Amino acid sequence: TLPTLQQPTAPYMKNQSLAIAEEQARMQDAILLGSAFDSNPNEWIRSKEGFAPADQLAVYVNGYRFRLRDVVALDYPVLKYAMGEEALRQLIADFVDTIPADHFNIGRYAKKLPKFLATHPLGTPFLAELCTLETAIAQLADLPETVALETRHLEGMTPDMLMEANLLPRKALQLFTFHYPVNEYYRAVMEEESPAIPSKKDSYLAVFRHE
Repeated sequence: TLPTLQQPTAPYMKNQSLAIAEEQARMQDAILLGSAFDSNPNEWIRSKEGFAPADQLAVYVNGYRFRLRDVVALDYPVLKYAMGEEALRQLIADFVDTIPADHFNIGRYAKKLPKFLATHPLGTPFLAELCTLETAIAQLADLPETVALETRHLEGMTPDMLMEANLLPRKALQLFTFHYPVNEYYRAVMEEESPAIPSKKDSYLAVFRHE
């Protein structure tokens, strides 16, 4: 989780009216909350010629959001093809403005995008499922490696022993039921074909990482 910056005891600095931790907390709130938080920058940011306090603060507020937008966009090349570049840009901008980051690993931020897209005006059931698939693929790198079941693990087992054995799924594995053939569409786009948005057709998919 993000640190609570008001807990540490900061050293006294004669040219500051607030403790360092309080200054840091105010800066963090201004960046994370953006337009939802009015920190009165004129009261705590030194004015510069041609560079007002609010504009100085906006460098950090906007830079934080631009970074989140760029990181999210990298994970969705197929969604970009399906939606179009401008629509995806708008979706991600709305996502960043609405959903706060709550983990120190920026790579995990996009995990909430499928749910957000499902209720967004630009979303459709197909796009939400496609987003779910791409999110699962992008997040595979975070999951721990576990041993795959091999033939040698079953040597010497009788049918009765096999039926009583506990066969554990791998950690880097997710099972999905989709109402659209999203994997076929995903593969076609990645192979530089030009697929049309498909009709409904149930599909079942295992997304996993091996070695």
